[in-house]
Amino acid sequence: MTNQPLSILITNDDGYDAPGIQTLVEVLSENHDVTVVAPDKDCSGFSAAISVNQPISFEKIAPGRFKISGTPADAAHMGIRHFMIEPPDLVVSGINRGPNCGNDTVFSGTVGAASSACLDGIPAIAVSTGDAIEPINYQTAALVVKGFLNQKHLLKALAGRVLNINVPNKELT
Repeated sequence: MTNQPLSILITNDDGYDAPGIQTLVEVLSENHDVTVVAPDKDCSGFSAAISVNQPISFEKIAPGRFKISGTPADAAHMGIRHFMIEPPDLVVSGINRGPNCGNDTVFSGTVGAASSACLDGIPAIAVSTGDAIEPINYQTAALVVKGFLNQKHLLKALAGRVLNINVPNKELT
């Protein structure tokens, strides 16, 4: 599984243009087939909310890159069901600016998007930085996810589950 590229859907709750998702896309695109579907604005705290009473519009930024007017859960669902030809091997939500720990995970759009993917039968990772103190080192969090994807036994253990990772806001040494 790790010898060939994974099909990965990347989303977040901080919005398509947030630095965390852009860093994650850059790092994971080196070795994997990445599709990006993310909200067009910051949707922090939306949990796993979905858009019910309003249509969801989208903007195609580039091949496999989409901004949508909906929530993080909408982005995960639409990526899996509408923007990808085949369901992805994995959904990665983040990189969130600041941690998602304890009770915060209930309200987190980052975790909500990953949970939505899991409800669609896709294993998912929600990834956040350990704090929101500037400067934020998104590169470290992206490299932790990349390293995780190289661990075949860990990927198998993720089947049917959501993994929530909070990575210390430190440079790798």
